[in-house]
Amino acid sequence: AFEPDPLIFNFLKENISKNKIKNVTLNEKAVWISNDILNFASEGADGGNLEAGGNTKVEAVRLKDILHKHKEIDFLKMDIEGAETEVLIDCKDSLGNVKNVFIEYHSFIEKNQNVSDILEILNKSGFRYFVENAAPRMAPFINISKPGQSMDMQLNIFGYRTS
Repeated sequence: AFEPDPLIFNFLKENISKNKIKNVTLNEKAVWISNDILNFASEGADGGNLEAGGNTKVEAVRLKDILHKHKEIDFLKMDIEGAETEVLIDCKDSLGNVKNVFIEYHSFIEKNQNVSDILEILNKSGFRYFVENAAPRMAPFINISKPGQSMDMQLNIFGYRTS
């Protein structure tokens, strides 16, 4: 498990311990497209962002390298607050040993939407997928941003193999 936010990492450690979960290695690092030191901005709740130019330095590891180190991966969860598409593109040829994947896709108002890139990678990697809107709208054609709102959509994407 990889979690760069120190506060959330401590909750993760506590949950693993309290639930007596074994065979889990915890890493207080970010996953990225390279091994690097990155700026990280914590939201102070349940997320953070590598692109926000935060003032906390975090160690990042290339997810593709991690995938290659393991013969089989039962479950890959990617909830990396907007970096999921970039990281998945870097890993697109390395998903053959992953059985199931969950991707929390974030669509930011000021950026082009690229959920189609994620679905194409999953499809080409042999996954079937199910997409769920994490925050359904009562009026989807009315896109009024609220002050301070940076995302206009969040999707939960479940990828699985049938064989």
